[in-house]
Amino acid sequence: MPVRANHIIPQIADIDNLRLAYLKARRGKTMSTQVLLFQSQLDFNLSHIRERLLTDSFEFGDYNYFKVFEPKERIISAAPFEQKVVHHAIINICHPYFERGQIYHNYACRLGKGVKRAINAVKDSARNSYYFLKLDFKKYFDSIDHIILYQMLNRLFKDASLLRLYCKLLDSYHVLPGRGLPIGNLTSQYFANHYLSGMDHHVIEKERPYRYYRYMDDTLYIDKSKKRLLDIYLSILAYSKDYLNLSLKQPVLGKIACGIPFLGYKIRENKISLLSKSKNRFQKKYMLYDYLWKQNILNEGQFQQKINALSAFIRQADVQKYLTKWIQFIES
Repeated sequence: MPVRANHIIPQIADIDNLRLAYLKARRGKTMSTQVLLFQSQLDFNLSHIRERLLTDSFEFGDYNYFKVFEPKERIISAAPFEQKVVHHAIINICHPYFERGQIYHNYACRLGKGVKRAINAVKDSARNSYYFLKLDFKKYFDSIDHIILYQMLNRLFKDASLLRLYCKLLDSYHVLPGRGLPIGNLTSQYFANHYLSGMDHHVIEKERPYRYYRYMDDTLYIDKSKKRLLDIYLSILAYSKDYLNLSLKQPVLGKIACGIPFLGYKIRENKISLLSKSKNRFQKKYMLYDYLWKQNILNEGQFQQKINALSAFIRQADVQKYLTKWIQFIES
């Protein structure tokens, strides 16, 4: 068993680490009021954060809540800017420790991974004679159990001050008592990704499907035997209940020849295309951004930044024909 990481808080509170965290936290937000206010007394604010981290007196909370509706309706919890700096400071130092227990084909919150590599890896292993099983969890972020997560963090870190900081972070938010992570926090992404690392090893070491891929709570199993995948489903169903206190959504089981629905794409042996819901989402967002630009709510730079992000998503797929038709439509 790996040695638990110790003496972490002094590294997080190091002034150079906090300055780097500030630079990361302000990306894309340099003109926001919170950022400008924080920047106006930068040295003082960073020193004040450092002092509270070292004396166990830093607190979390006071989230700003708002809804988003794409790809589905969710509540986003935006932390105050000062807390965002601390989230980045934590992850700057703790990222390597979260990385230790990850399997190769986990593609979320990891350097050199991401959606593009995930869908290409799935495409490379797709065989038309094989079947796939796709599983994810009901209201995943809202359902994460604080006690179970804390036990996992305690097995990873030894630093008592860091564990107390994690406790305060978990206590700052809940959907039901003792459950839920705020979607807007950087640390939540790492916590949620780590929460399923034990399940990853259970799958790889005990169930042994031909291929297994995960991006956050979206999991994909590939095997030549349909019965084998059904057995894996029953195993994960039991594991989720016994060890994670989570509930699975309805499983999706099918032939790879019909296409694998994964991360907004339909993946086949020789082609990656967009799911219909992804096309609809692209069109709605494009029309919204175009409207906001023409109403001078977005400037040209902001409009282009948002369109570039949309384009980056759809260009992972074979979309030339679709884009040609779409461009003809909006120009007509």
